[in-house]
Amino acid sequence: MNEELGRFNNYMKPLDQKYDGTEVIKDLGTFKKSGERRAIFKCKYCNTLFNSAVAPVKSKATQSCGCYQKIAVSKANTTHGDSQSSKYRPIYRAWQHMIERCYKRYSHKYEQYGNIGITVCDEWLDKKTGYDAFKKWSLQNGWEKGLQIDKDIKSTTFVTYSPSTCSWVLPVVNMQHRKVKIGKTGYSGVTQDKRKCPHKSFIGQKTIMRKKITTKYFHTAEEAYTALQEKILLEE
Repeated sequence: MNEELGRFNNYMKPLDQKYDGTEVIKDLGTFKKSGERRAIFKCKYCNTLFNSAVAPVKSKATQSCGCYQKIAVSKANTTHGDSQSSKYRPIYRAWQHMIERCYKRYSHKYEQYGNIGITVCDEWLDKKTGYDAFKKWSLQNGWEKGLQIDKDIKSTTFVTYSPSTCSWVLPVVNMQHRKVKIGKTGYSGVTQDKRKCPHKSFIGQKTIMRKKITTKYFHTAEEAYTALQEKILLEE
């Protein structure tokens, strides 16, 4: 059998026909490279077929083919307008990105968040009132432009974004308390090139909306990361 295809064995328990309304169309078995069991599912919202790992569907981390979040975000945009030019746009972006990295497999941060079981509380995840609740909490708990949402400082489990576990902090503080190391430098978007500049070898680079944002070289990864976050904020 092709190594890219799923494999079956006699110890694999048959899948249920449905998981919370999401229908199992075909069990693809366990894939050798990733070690995860996958299947073809039918979306309970729009009947579109989609390929997904079985575990997140069982745990309800994946609840649709992707249409559910699009509908929720669309309704939120219509209601509050903060996704465009409002001064509260950074709050909306933080809420949107928080949900994406926890539930959307297309997010480049999903492997470090949703894939390891990090979730968002029901109050903030609600498709009708989630953003309003998050915005109200943010304004009552020290939000200022330039701060980032952190779930690790106040929490002992580090697995849920909620009013009791989160706080707004400076980017550098958020990075110091992050439980997942990102890349070789430990800072998202920061790389090191000793050949380019031996004494100042750390540079921050990120592409947002097809626009590449680049910092100058710095002595430390922390300095490059802070400069990169400042430049990103100017783009928002």
